[in-house]
Amino acid sequence: MLVIGCGNSQLSEEMREDGFGNVTSVDFSHVVIEQMRSKYPNAEYEVMDVTKKNSFSDNSFDVIVCKGTMDAILCGTGSLYNIYNTMVECSRVLGDHGALVIVTYGAPADRMVYIEDEAFGWSIDVHTVSKPRIGLEVDPKISKDHYVYICRKGSNPPLEPDGILALTRKAELPNTSEDTGGAEVP
Repeated sequence: MLVIGCGNSQLSEEMREDGFGNVTSVDFSHVVIEQMRSKYPNAEYEVMDVTKKNSFSDNSFDVIVCKGTMDAILCGTGSLYNIYNTMVECSRVLGDHGALVIVTYGAPADRMVYIEDEAFGWSIDVHTVSKPRIGLEVDPKISKDHYVYICRKGSNPPLEPDGILALTRKAELPNTSEDTGGAEVP
């Protein structure tokens, strides 16, 4: 499993704890990767810019998780070029029957254009996941959802959506009591 743009999220470690197997996590920040290596010395963290050709072999991962990374790339300079390169690399290193799982705040009308390219060879399922709320009043004009795009290569049967959605729901919940102001998170 590969987590791209891992940042300082606990997601990779929690996935390992939950039995997701070998998890490699990458981010372009040397500082963040050193912090994560120090915090989780038995885990695999690498400095890597996912918008450029990387050192991984073709077809080397069964699953790639992109939680918020697409959103971050699309906010930067050269975003169209960079997101295309990221998707090319994800397609290249993803195994023939693997899945790219993208968690984003971007609705299909705003994100499918970046992942539908026939060159990637993906079949795409889109799932809507309600954003967790902790007693806050929310502006009705702001989206109340996150979106999960499951991009599968090859003709394998679909991944079990319950497992993928459970993973992404976990990724969206605050991880510590300080994130919630001490509130209990269901």
